[in-house]
Amino acid sequence: MNILFVVDNSSFDMLRFVNLFNTRNNISVDVQKLLKKKEISELQEFLYRLIKKKKITHLIIQTLQNFNWEILIYLKKEFNLKLILISPDCPYNYDTLNGGILELFDLLYTFHIDYVKKYRKKGINTKFFTEPKFINYINIKKKFDISFVGRGKYRDERKKILNELKNLKNIKTKFLLDQEISDYKMNKIIKQSKIHLNFTDTSSATILGSGWANKRKVYSFKGRIINILGANTFCLSQNDSVTKKLFPNGKGVIYFNNTEDLKKKVLFYINNDKERLKIISKIDKKYLSNFSHKTVKKRLITELKNLRFSHKKNPKVN
Repeated sequence: MNILFVVDNSSFDMLRFVNLFNTRNNISVDVQKLLKKKEISELQEFLYRLIKKKKITHLIIQTLQNFNWEILIYLKKEFNLKLILISPDCPYNYDTLNGGILELFDLLYTFHIDYVKKYRKKGINTKFFTEPKFINYINIKKKFDISFVGRGKYRDERKKILNELKNLKNIKTKFLLDQEISDYKMNKIIKQSKIHLNFTDTSSATILGSGWANKRKVYSFKGRIINILGANTFCLSQNDSVTKKLFPNGKGVIYFNNTEDLKKKVLFYINNDKERLKIISKIDKKYLSNFSHKTVKKRLITELKNLRFSHKKNPKVN
């Protein structure tokens, strides 16, 4: 099994996925960088030579932006490739794929668990995916009352909430926005915190670019909650029905509905260690083990090795 990843390397989560398969038989190319240097016709020739030279059997594509689907159709037919799509957590992608592209893929991984059933109803082999997480329950000394590491771009409401938390008296905060830090540093910050925040809002503008007129807000499951609970840290999470199904309220996580609700809960759990530790003690560690590096890697390799062709005709793309 030789894998070619066609990705957008600005996605830190995708890099974690690629690194799972970091062997001499597997390679990745940043399609956005390539398109800045090459025309579409040149990109097809480049990928053709690369697939032929490396004897690629599986092609995994992540980005939906600025990509010519005819290239994938051509490469799949020419080399009998198995095509896998990693679909970001955005309804836009479902609408796009539903327009005639779905049949192209032998397997689709979606970050949005609500869309698994929707894709499967279309007859597409679909599985839920979140990037692998480091699970380490060893406690270390707390330096911060509350922390957050994540994106702030196109998320004005999120930044407003964090600013209000900074203004709370006698609360020590650690907020890092739009900084690509190592997993080790991020997990250290989480472990050093009494509370770590989990936001489930996703600005579609971050996926489609700031030019998208509507900039719809999408709520979806975020793998960050696994990092938090896997670090044996108390989580305050934005209320989201999907996340709540996977991680019930009271088992390591408490959900908040709005800014005022969040501030009340921050003050309560910061000043009530016993109650906070009681919630942490209910973390389902057996369930969390399903998201560890070892488990995720083993599962993905098995799924890809056993993957069968969809046996559907290639779609015609306008």
